[in-house]
Amino acid sequence: MEKRKIYLFASLFAAAALCGFTSCGDDNDDPSGDDDQLPSTSTPNGDDDDDDPSGDDGQAPSTSIEEAGIAHTVYSIDYGWDVSYFNYDGGRMVNGFSADYGSDFLIKDNPFSIVIDYAEEDYEYEEVYSNIRTDSRGFVTSCDYYSKDVYEGETDEDRGTMTAEYSDDGHLLKVKVSYDYLDDEPADSEYAGEENEFTFTWTDGNLTGAGDRYVSILKDGSKTEEEAYTYTFEYGENAPTNSGIFTPDFIMIADFVYYAGYMGKTTKNIPLSVTERSEIGAVLNTDTYRVEYDSEGRISVLYRNNSEYAAYGYTPYSPSVDNQASLSRAGKAVRHVMKLKNRRLHRN
Repeated sequence: MEKRKIYLFASLFAAAALCGFTSCGDDNDDPSGDDDQLPSTSTPNGDDDDDDPSGDDGQAPSTSIEEAGIAHTVYSIDYGWDVSYFNYDGGRMVNGFSADYGSDFLIKDNPFSIVIDYAEEDYEYEEVYSNIRTDSRGFVTSCDYYSKDVYEGETDEDRGTMTAEYSDDGHLLKVKVSYDYLDDEPADSEYAGEENEFTFTWTDGNLTGAGDRYVSILKDGSKTEEEAYTYTFEYGENAPTNSGIFTPDFIMIADFVYYAGYMGKTTKNIPLSVTERSEIGAVLNTDTYRVEYDSEGRISVLYRNNSEYAAYGYTPYSPSVDNQASLSRAGKAVRHVMKLKNRRLHRN
């Protein structure tokens, strides 16, 4: 399904968030410390009962990858048109490259923050997620957002906030995102910002339903509902076991946020199909999924509608200089398409 990705990590952090998929199983996996698995000795970020912005030492959480049910560390995702890759230090993701943005990202400590940036002669882009609060499992519960996009002398800025709620067993239940357009809107525009709310329903460790509601905020403070969608996930009797990936219908923001373990636990199985419906119940689209496994039982390829969607790498990834330059050019185009799409036709 062609889903609107929200820049607010947006939609952090959402963002789809529509929830990913990983082999949660009995939640008693015992990582062995092999190169493709995570150590189980790290400590949570903050107290057991209270949210903590950055932990006692100002560091990003180090246990969230295990808590998210990611049994095998994912180092790269090849989408065919672009490659995301992730670098780790001591079992914690620290930096990498996001295909969703065509940009480098950095997960910083003291305090915990996330920065996505890109720059070349005629273009600069930066997103900063700050004041990030997490629960005792390392899942993000709230954050502030700021982005600045400068292209051929024109500046576009947004600022917003995100909150997220999780079930006791670690599944994402709700995400609320709001952001202001700041001063980059035409004087005659009636729009001042946007709000999104995502809700998720889980059954036996699998995501079975999701909702996406979008509202425009006008300059007079009133709100106008623009869009609402629901998604139904079907698994059947022989749904593939998830070894720790997130399907595209779950990811509503940058993929690395999910693989860093910040958005809760993924699904136990890979859905066989996902159906999108409008607010009145009309079917808009249905996607089907299947997977291939490698010799170690890890998902190596995800197919959507019988076409290869992504190939997953479980060893450290180092792009060539030529490949990195190509990714940066592709990412620049992707960012502009997403930006225009997110700002919607009614604002033209």
